[in-house]
Amino acid sequence: MSEAITVIEDDERRCNCGQMKATLDIILKELRELKMSLRGNEPQITALLSAIYEIFAGAPFTAAWLLEESLDNPALSRHITNLMPDPTVKRLSGFLKRSTGGYGNYILSVTNKHSREGAMFRVTIK
Repeated sequence: MSEAITVIEDDERRCNCGQMKATLDIILKELRELKMSLRGNEPQITALLSAIYEIFAGAPFTAAWLLEESLDNPALSRHITNLMPDPTVKRLSGFLKRSTGGYGNYILSVTNKHSREGAMFRVTIK
């Protein structure tokens, strides 16, 4: 009797593993599509990084500081709203985290993921 129970449990584990693999495959596919769609915005991201570099000149900044600065800088505000229609600190910070890397002549990096003010970013020139 215990052998029958063991066989059933093993079959359930195999089934669960198959379901998990299928779910992970779907998630991986969606992540790849998200990354490709992000790269589709590369010219807009490059323009945003250029505007950020003009303001912060390689100094670290947070998404909150960036949004605050965009209130007085219409060009920066336009670059941000081109990428996201209704920017919030949380959405902008998440977008910047997902967008790290090189774009044109600029490199966006995260300098501190967990500072007191929020994630710290830096734009540098290649």
